[in-house]
Amino acid sequence: MQEAFVTKISLFFREICVIFSWTSPAQIMAKLLLSLQPIAKTPEGFIVPSLSPHPVGDAIEADILADLFPVYLSERSRSVNPTTLTNYKIQTQPFFDWWHEHGPRRSFVLTKALLHQFADWLQHDFRTRSGAKASRNTVRTCLTRLRAFFRWLHVSGRSPLDMSEWLPIPAQPRPTPHILNSDEIHRLFAACEGSLRVRNMALIAFLLETGARRKEAAAITWENVSFHTDFSGYCRLEVVKGYLDFDKRRTVVFGPKSGKLLQLLRITPGPATDS
Repeated sequence: MQEAFVTKISLFFREICVIFSWTSPAQIMAKLLLSLQPIAKTPEGFIVPSLSPHPVGDAIEADILADLFPVYLSERSRSVNPTTLTNYKIQTQPFFDWWHEHGPRRSFVLTKALLHQFADWLQHDFRTRSGAKASRNTVRTCLTRLRAFFRWLHVSGRSPLDMSEWLPIPAQPRPTPHILNSDEIHRLFAACEGSLRVRNMALIAFLLETGARRKEAAAITWENVSFHTDFSGYCRLEVVKGYLDFDKRRTVVFGPKSGKLLQLLRITPGPATDS
């Protein structure tokens, strides 16, 4: 009975599409099934809209691809905060804008070659709202987000092929860190002047010796710092990160030079010693 109902609806929308020259019946049916998903039940479970393999070669009939992305975001919302979900939409928008334009020209058949064309367009022809070309990081982030979406389509049974492997991900060159020489370090300490001179010198020495990050250093309290008799010591760094309040903790050690400056900072009156 359920199958007969869906068949009648399908024929009805097919007639409407022909009369008004709308988009493909598959797209209309996909939107209908997405809205009926909680009640359109089959013996195997709920009706789940999915992509179909194209008869010729490694290709996917992806006319409902954009309609499945909100379903993906809905599932991701269980483990990702709303801000990150918004970023997902923004980061993948270039692809869906491109697919909205190029999909109809290709009868909504998505292939590996077509995804490579998109990646090439993203790197060379895409422009931001300000008219600038996409940065390397923007390109990589967009393709990485799409790869995760395509992988989810396959794992969740919504795509018979794993399209995530079709996407080329440009290599991300690791920037070479600048290592300060002795003259540059000397100039850093020499620049510490005024009422916060001791605080700034202690902070610079601590960061140089421990490699602590800025947020970690900003969260330090005296309760986290322990000294040995030779002024060396260790510090417990605690930073709360992320939507789920995940605590990231680690312990770093410092030598006598940093320890002496920290001890001096501790006994120096002023706002810097309040915490």
